[in-house]
Amino acid sequence: MSLTVSRAGPLGLPLSVALRVTETGDVVAAAAPSSVTIPAVETGVTFEVATVDDAVEEDDSAVTVEILSGAAYTVDAYRSASVPVYDNDAPPTVAIQREFDANEGHPARFIVSRAGSAAAAVTVQLTITETGDMIDPDDEGSTSVVIPAGAISATLEIPTVDDTVEEADSTVTATINAGAGYGIGIPASAGVIVYDNDTSPPTVTITPGTSPITEGYSAGFGISRTGPTFSQLTVYLTVAETGDMIDEGPRAVTIRAGHSSATLSVRTVDDTAAEANSTITATIDASTRYTIGTPKSATVTANDDDTTPTVTIRSTSSLVTEGDLVGITVHRSGPTTSPLTIQLTISETGDMIAPDDEGSISFTIPAGQITAALSVATVDDTTDEDDSTITVTISDGGGLTIGSPSMRSATIRDDDRPLSTVTIAPGTSPITEGAFAHFTITRTDPTTHRLTVAVTVAETGEMVHVDDQGAQLVTIRAGQTSATLEVATVDDTADEDDSTITATITRDPYSTRYTIGTPNSATITTNDNDSP
Repeated sequence: MSLTVSRAGPLGLPLSVALRVTETGDVVAAAAPSSVTIPAVETGVTFEVATVDDAVEEDDSAVTVEILSGAAYTVDAYRSASVPVYDNDAPPTVAIQREFDANEGHPARFIVSRAGSAAAAVTVQLTITETGDMIDPDDEGSTSVVIPAGAISATLEIPTVDDTVEEADSTVTATINAGAGYGIGIPASAGVIVYDNDTSPPTVTITPGTSPITEGYSAGFGISRTGPTFSQLTVYLTVAETGDMIDEGPRAVTIRAGHSSATLSVRTVDDTAAEANSTITATIDASTRYTIGTPKSATVTANDDDTTPTVTIRSTSSLVTEGDLVGITVHRSGPTTSPLTIQLTISETGDMIAPDDEGSISFTIPAGQITAALSVATVDDTTDEDDSTITVTISDGGGLTIGSPSMRSATIRDDDRPLSTVTIAPGTSPITEGAFAHFTITRTDPTTHRLTVAVTVAETGEMVHVDDQGAQLVTIRAGQTSATLEVATVDDTADEDDSTITATITRDPYSTRYTIGTPNSATITTNDNDSP
């Protein structure tokens, strides 16, 4: 800014005039003049007081220059002049978001960030509230956080109390209030869910499996729990019997995280001694990790097999595709010195095995063996038909005892289903960056099975994360005619061109279950929401 010092009177000599520069704000450069010299024969001199053009939002300032008294001159009534200097820097905009949800005892963390100038520190005023009772009352209400100079964000931590009270989860919310030196952006508030960690212990019960069983097979017991399943639970038991077929004593069963039950298997000994049947009992033992419910014990009977041979059956394949073999294993207990001939009945619900393979057949376990394998051929035709169930049953008990299981079934899946035609349609368009782009993939009949469709995602701009572009798979569930592909867009702070997101149906290299119809691609426009 320019000012002029003038004199009246003799002009023959230069005149040095002392000055003092003051201001109400902070805009004057450090090298402000402390004096000026009016040249000889001149009535005045114009000089400059420099101001600093910084990036800091601040109050306007008034700069005053005052002529100080001197021996070579006197000062009249116009000894000072003031000039207003206006700030040209917009205040930053602040917003808030949560970092993570937390368990009680861990802090609720928020990230307070600003857009705009970071040259100066800014103190952001906030209000803390919660829906439950997880934070100290002293930590509710008004608080503040400082974003340091040069930084674009700061972290606000609200401690939570780790008590022993079972209570509802709570949401801790931080809301930005108006304050000096900033504007309020979006979002202006954020909530962190604080989860209670004082749930009651689960209740554990037990149920028996198949009973009776034949010695040599395992006695099964189902162990179940109530309540949350987010962590594994070890259940302790004691196993006892009335006979002599197992190793008695303690057992432990672990119910895995995410599961509500597990199975305890107690192996029995397949000996050659004729003996009384045995009753096997499993009883839940006490633990601080759970409470014992009802029933707390269960019983399975194990039958001796050393009078006549006992025959049971197992399937080695419970699901095959037409054209494959169905595998059945027949098992006997007792002496193996002689071959054992067994009568079996083969039936099916559909039409996938040859008629000559249905009905009653004789099957022999050779001498020296306790098992033998039976294979039933299925027909691979070109007819679209219902799946079929083949059942093999032990039908003759002469000279043997029919054990459990005495019947086994396998499903034969048809592979001649007609192909679905798949098309794609866009959802809402345009959308704003940060929202999801939705595409609907639709198929024609049949809908009896789930269908996986390959889709390629591409865009013209930079609003979709690279991991969400390229090849994607969308599964249409059985019984459903459509599914939605959801593509996330990134809500950044960069001013950029709008982007076009295109999803195109492609051929799944691992599936031949569909043809590509029209339209086979769809486009959604994503608009930028950032000012230049």
